[in-house]
Amino acid sequence: MKKYVLGLVVITLLLAACGSNQRLRPQSQSSSRPNHHSMYFYMAANLQFLDGYYENAWTLYQRALNHDPGSSKIKKELLMSAMYHHLQQPSADADKIKNLVNSNKSFISEDDELLDAAYGFYSALRDTSSQRWALDTMLENHPSARAHVLNFLYSYSVLGKPDTSLLHPALDYIQNDDKQLQYLGSMFEAVDPLFSLKAAQRLYEIDPDEDTAYNFARLYLKTGSTKSNYAYFDGLSYPKDRQIMHYILDAALAFESWDFLNRAALKVLDTKDNLLIYCVTAAAFVERNTQVLTKLENSFLPDDTPESGYITSLLVANSFLAKSANDLTPLLDSISRCTDLENIVRFYMLAYNYDLPEEMIPWDSICTEFVNLLNRELPEGPKREYLIATTQAIPDQSPEAEARYNQAKEELIKSFMQQDIYDKDDLAWILQHYYFSDRKEERIPLLRIAIREFPDQAVWFNDLGYTLLIMDGDLDEAGELIFKALSMEPHNNYFLDSIAWYFYLKKDYHQALNYISPVMEMEDMPAEIAYHIGLIHMRLADFDTATHYMKYASERTEEDPEYSEKAKRSLEIWGN
Repeated sequence: MKKYVLGLVVITLLLAACGSNQRLRPQSQSSSRPNHHSMYFYMAANLQFLDGYYENAWTLYQRALNHDPGSSKIKKELLMSAMYHHLQQPSADADKIKNLVNSNKSFISEDDELLDAAYGFYSALRDTSSQRWALDTMLENHPSARAHVLNFLYSYSVLGKPDTSLLHPALDYIQNDDKQLQYLGSMFEAVDPLFSLKAAQRLYEIDPDEDTAYNFARLYLKTGSTKSNYAYFDGLSYPKDRQIMHYILDAALAFESWDFLNRAALKVLDTKDNLLIYCVTAAAFVERNTQVLTKLENSFLPDDTPESGYITSLLVANSFLAKSANDLTPLLDSISRCTDLENIVRFYMLAYNYDLPEEMIPWDSICTEFVNLLNRELPEGPKREYLIATTQAIPDQSPEAEARYNQAKEELIKSFMQQDIYDKDDLAWILQHYYFSDRKEERIPLLRIAIREFPDQAVWFNDLGYTLLIMDGDLDEAGELIFKALSMEPHNNYFLDSIAWYFYLKKDYHQALNYISPVMEMEDMPAEIAYHIGLIHMRLADFDTATHYMKYASERTEEDPEYSEKAKRSLEIWGN
């Protein structure tokens, strides 16, 4: 626990804004008689104080006080500068300053800032009895969050164990100050997590945003028992409390709080909100909660959200595991992403992961059994073939199995596209697959679909534009596409290289240089870009730069054998 003390001390500094009581400062101004001399020394002292020269400030405040001995303002600043001087130079004037402070305790007790400084001064002296006096006076005359935090720290330093009840009143003084609640909540989490939850709950109630909701949900699952947690959750109402319900359920899923999720499941199913329902499905599946799974099967309404796909996958996997006679066609027909089919396999295998240790799972026989089940229960088609290929690739890591998997996935994605169904991840996969298979011409129509369906994806505008450049396509169209990508990501090195290559092909070498220049310091530069830089500089007769980058490209044999070979040929032609 002691490892937290330094952190708690730092946090008390952050609570300083709460420490100011709204009482008026000591009202002895009536006896003050300011004059030219006192004002001069007072202003000079202020400048020294602000610059951190506390000893000089102390001396000048004393001279000001000599000319206006009735000024409580000057007296306060004198005491502050004296105590700060000791904190700055602990070995200097300690006895003198202590006598000064002790002789003015009555005056100090009426000002919260002086009391706070006095507490710090006595702490530096390790004068525990005077520390106790400062704290008791602070709590009686100027109660605040900071005073209660200091009281907790003092008790902890003396007794060696935390008395968290001393912290609790601080929460009342903070009230609805969101920043102070956050600081205090961090402190509570170290020493009293349950009370930290109260701070987090209040913070969420006054500022219900994503961060406060997540923090409250995290502490809610971390600190309470399932019984008390569920009592709070059961008191929430849908849709008014949808946000906090989601964050609590999502945190429970992350923490694998299966008991809590299973207790909350029936309430969640009644919302018919797939964003919430998907959180409880995994717990029902892992714990084989047939009541929840049966109700889910009977009430589930698929939609086009990722959460709906997740639920669908789980229900299909559960049907296979339970050897249910239910017709799976409606659920399978609602699936429109490869990920959801992959999840069917994952969920099916997950059931065995929870039943047996990893090293004891007979994956070969399980996968064979599942493939037989798929062949028997599902109609022939791309979805069944993809499920089979995915399952077979688990125990079989051969190139042949990978090729079957890739072919099945390609056919499945094509079948989706024939139905005008386009998923961003599926398009990204097939575009990458065609790229590595050197099927550049087939990528062009797919890229046109990609920018039509996902016009916010700059990478695909650049990809299509650059592909047109290297495939002898329409240069003007290619340039427009790449400029579109740059309008979304103006500092992307790959996009800048593409437009530089566009201007190179247009024989505008100076413009090409303008765009390629920011790319020239790129770390771990691909050989293709280095090759472009070399050719652009060669056209501008900068042979040293051209040769430098071309040599770099020629050395990247393993990463890019194609452009490494091109660079070597260019160097041979240049006589290098």
